Amino acid sequence: MPRPVWGQAYHDGVTSANASLVIRALLVAAILQPTMALAYIDPNTGGMLFQLLAPLFAAVVAGWIALRRVIGQTVSRWLRKLSGKADS
Repeated sequence: MPRPVWGQAYHDGVTSANASLVIRALLVAAILQPTMALAYIDPNTGGMLFQLLAPLFAAVVAGWIALRRVIGQTVSRWLRKLSGKADS
């Protein structure tokens, strides 16, 4: 293969799709580089966050459990009606 003239690239199987994939991979790698986290939570702030988030978490879990039961009963009732079995 002759040497390319200044400014020309070698074309030995490298397609624009491959080049585009390499460029995208390099951009993703550059964006996902870890950086220093300059974060500090004051002890009083941590207690306040816990007092806020603990009941919120409990409410979300209780709501999920309640809705899971209601949705399960509703789907079960619909399946019984579709299959032709009577409600008990």
